Amino acid sequence: MTHKVLITTNPLNHEGGVVNYYRTFLKHFRSDTISLVHLTFGSRMEHFYSPWKKLILYPVFYCFDLFRFFGRLLSDKDILIVQVSPSLIPVPLVRDAFIVMAAKLLSRRVVVFYRGWKEDIVSMFKKRSFIRKIFQFVYGRADVTMVLASHFKEDLVEFGWCPDSIKVTTTMYVADEILPAKDRSKKRPRFLFLGRLSHLKGIGELIDAAKLLADKNLDFEFLMVGHGDRKGVVEDYKSKIKEYNLGNRFHFTGRLEGKEKYQAFADSDIYVFPSWTEGCPTSVLEALGAGLFIISTDVGALRDIIVAGKNGKIVRCRDHHHLAETMAWACDNIEEIRNCRQKIQEDAKNHYTTEIITEQFATLYQSLVDE
Repeated sequence: MTHKVLITTNPLNHEGGVVNYYRTFLKHFRSDTISLVHLTFGSRMEHFYSPWKKLILYPVFYCFDLFRFFGRLLSDKDILIVQVSPSLIPVPLVRDAFIVMAAKLLSRRVVVFYRGWKEDIVSMFKKRSFIRKIFQFVYGRADVTMVLASHFKEDLVEFGWCPDSIKVTTTMYVADEILPAKDRSKKRPRFLFLGRLSHLKGIGELIDAAKLLADKNLDFEFLMVGHGDRKGVVEDYKSKIKEYNLGNRFHFTGRLEGKEKYQAFADSDIYVFPSWTEGCPTSVLEALGAGLFIISTDVGALRDIIVAGKNGKIVRCRDHHHLAETMAWACDNIEEIRNCRQKIQEDAKNHYTTEIITEQFATLYQSLVDE
């Protein structure tokens, strides 16, 4: 007999890390006893860049989706588990709170998989016991809680969660899509950034750090892969680069997907990720899967993933001087970094591939079914 897990997320044609993760997860999950069912909740992609439409229509779509959710659980008794994936920010927490309560009301087991973690929300919960108790009343009902970093687990334990009910996992990458690295010996060091071009991703600090490297007459180049988070932002960054006289060092490709994206990893040496806030960014795992050395801020799960000197280095958030210092070290030690590529790649393959992570969830689901 096959049992079902109902997973709720934004529409699968949506943008963002959560949806990208579940597109991969649903495609690669394998089990003889568990099948996955997806149900759309929340805003639609056609309203993603229309804030007013999104604001007005979101409640309408949400009520419709909640009605469908009740109907699905009432009509399909094979659905034994419901999985939600909020970030620790108000709108997703409220959205998924009703799903959790409804699932428990209808006697389903619940998996809560926290995808993002906001430190200011954690601080608010610590200061305001009433709000924290509401959070615990709803989300403490989960049968299993999944988080992307060990310190996320520590926060929940401090809030009153049972440590045994919390599992630490990671996002994942598809090993078969990684392309072989090219021989980059004797070439100028190439740094890569891949993601949404936004101040929250630390792009401003990255450009400021590049200027400091250029002032030291270091030889390097940057490949910037991604699109802006708002209209005109890429042009603003290009203007800043021109002002700093760095035009010959930066190449913007726009958004790349599929083979073109993985070719960007194969053609680079070092992945730079100076983000201000994260869960467990898939792009970092893809970079490790391609054997790239990582320079990243200490956000989200990255403090668990980056082992200083072995697969990367951690820099202080919003500190372009520290970022420049670390990038300069990488330029000076580029051949040593290139020689570590195969070891970094092998280590990533042993920890973060789709096969490993989906098997972890298959085992979890089966244990909930068997209880």
